[in-house]
Amino acid sequence: MYKNILPNEELFINKFKSTVSNLFPLIKYLEIETEALNRR
Repeated sequence: MYKNILPNEELFINKFKSTVSNLFPLIKYLEIETEALNRR
């Protein structure tokens, strides 16, 4: 990655990435649930 990045900044980026990857399935699930509700 970037050589001049600060360690805590890199930690923040990694934390952000893991949070996004955890939220992504939840968002997909909510989209599917919303579609199912709209079909009724």
